[in-house]
Amino acid sequence: MLTIVIIFGVTIDQWTKAWADKSLGTVEHPLPLVIDSDEDGASVRDILTSRFGLSDGELATIEDRGPAGISQLFAKKRLVPTAQAFPVYAEQPRLAYYWVFHHRSLNWPPRRVPSGENARKHLKSHGTSTLEGYLRFALPYLSESHMSDVLSQWVFPVIHTPVSLETEVRSGEVYLLMHRVVSVINGFMQLRYAENPGAAWGLLSERPATFRRWFFIGISFLALFMLGYLFLRLRPEQHLSAQGFAWILAGAIGNFIDRLRFEYVIDFIDTYTGDLHWPTYNFADIEISIGVALLILEAVRLGRRSYLIGVAEPQPPQEG
Repeated sequence: MLTIVIIFGVTIDQWTKAWADKSLGTVEHPLPLVIDSDEDGASVRDILTSRFGLSDGELATIEDRGPAGISQLFAKKRLVPTAQAFPVYAEQPRLAYYWVFHHRSLNWPPRRVPSGENARKHLKSHGTSTLEGYLRFALPYLSESHMSDVLSQWVFPVIHTPVSLETEVRSGEVYLLMHRVVSVINGFMQLRYAENPGAAWGLLSERPATFRRWFFIGISFLALFMLGYLFLRLRPEQHLSAQGFAWILAGAIGNFIDRLRFEYVIDFIDTYTGDLHWPTYNFADIEISIGVALLILEAVRLGRRSYLIGVAEPQPPQEG
């Protein structure tokens, strides 16, 4: 039963994150639209409606955003690894942005590098670097072979070009949808893409990538060891605690997989009221919360025999 909980929890977490990665768009994580031959001559409006089922209001919002709503990718302008990462004008490096298709497919969203929050920092630290040197720094989670493939054919300049929704598309063209949020409960919950390089609520997100990588790997292994230790000490009546630990382990494994693959965790559930937003979270966070709730419920049920209060009842002294 516990194995089923863990497998189910990890599977649903990874599946929903993959859906969010491919279905939710932001200016730093746009959704690519590769035009097929049977879509030749259709309008951008037709493509967005058929693929995403966008309403007239959503289409109007995208059009009002201009190049920050939808833009065209110039797929023939692939960049060479030896190019200067940040062009120099008047002896000073200037900001430049790149679309990096780190999934090595035009059908999966690229990442904009550098992101808005670290652009100035990266310019200062790598203003004289080549594109290859800079991307190895900016995307440290890519293996050597993976990075070589990305550098050879999956890096393009960011050129924001306004695209009218009435534009006729041609087979082979690629457009980037930079705003897609899915409403779940109007005024309370929506799905929007976010990346968290830190811990819960973005803790440690400002620390260097190398520090975060080894810190979270160490913390994850320590957590697994502690969970294993507690599992071994469970008594038969502590079935709620067993399920609680299984849910916590499922959530921890789900987020750990993200950190090993990307060095960030994909979040996408946005709960809000008015302008107040709870920190964006994912199913792994929900699973950890379920586990903690079960441990608390067990503490209420068993009292001093619970892990949250006492490990075991005192044994009576042995006679003679």
